[in-house]
Amino acid sequence: MKNFKTLFSIFLLSVITFGVKSQDTLTFKMHSKTTSKLISDMVVPSTAIEDMELSLLLFNRINRYRIESGLEAIKIDTSIYKAAKHHSMYMASNVESLSHRESEEQFATPPKRMSHFLNRNVIGIENVLMKTVSNPATKKEILIEYMFLQWKNSLGHNKNMLCQNISIGAVSVVKVKISYDVKSTRPNGEVKTINVPNTLIYATFNACK
Repeated sequence: MKNFKTLFSIFLLSVITFGVKSQDTLTFKMHSKTTSKLISDMVVPSTAIEDMELSLLLFNRINRYRIESGLEAIKIDTSIYKAAKHHSMYMASNVESLSHRESEEQFATPPKRMSHFLNRNVIGIENVLMKTVSNPATKKEILIEYMFLQWKNSLGHNKNMLCQNISIGAVSVVKVKISYDVKSTRPNGEVKTINVPNTLIYATFNACK
């Protein structure tokens, strides 16, 4: 666990089960421990990259947990996958908020996104999370287990993963490269600026009947 604390400096997550009153949108302002700079001051590229391997690994980890808990595995669904990817990419392009909502009305809520891509009306569940990874050499297996445990150790997220009223689903994991400047003042008064790279990871898990 000690390694996790050094590898991951910031973690946020949000959970929602539809058919139940949803929680308010979770917003945040991230501060670096060394710079106290808001994330809005960071340099964020306009493009995000989906990690297909991480997406499948996290989905398989959820299914293994369901089987261990005496439940049936959920089947991966390409339409649900499109809904999950749509929202992960949306969050990656709006890095100052972690939310289940989107600005465009037809994709505003998880049920609308899933219904749009499935071409039928559905209700379902959604887990989302965001984390920063400061060590690019972090093994994917370690990252997946860490992400899974954040959901497992959260009552609402865990309930969604073990929901009995779902049969199809998907996970989408998206990465965004960011960087920020750290300024330090030397004894002689000289100010030195160092650019620090980081990776933001957004994940969305959607499932329904």
